Amino acid sequence: MSNLIKNFKSVVYSLKRAYGQSVTVCRPTTPSINRETGAVTRTVTSTVVKRAIVLLSDRLRDTVIPLGGYFDRDKNIVIIDQKDLTADPTLNDYITIGTEDWEIKNVKKLSTVYYVLEIITTVAEN
Repeated sequence: MSNLIKNFKSVVYSLKRAYGQSVTVCRPTTPSINRETGAVTRTVTSTVVKRAIVLLSDRLRDTVIPLGGYFDRDKNIVIIDQKDLTADPTLNDYITIGTEDWEIKNVKKLSTVYYVLEIITTVAEN
């Protein structure tokens, strides 16, 4: 079993070198409300991951039946080393790649060393 994990780590390391991108994992914290002014302050705790494996996107078309419209969504897979994060990612978190925010739809822990995240975003019409 130990050889299998070593081989897996070397494959993931090669993928990080080939497809590694800088991403930011953002975790919204509980908003605070100023009772005098009514202003809501939202803070985000962010962790920069220097090399996360971002695999190619898949475009999906979703239909909004009551409104009779549709919109396109891109879906990516991101693999992040556990040592690059301070806490386990959750579905409440989101990822920023470049200037785009991606919603986390699924989190899987892979061999107690890596996280595989399925992320999705809405695509603007050209």
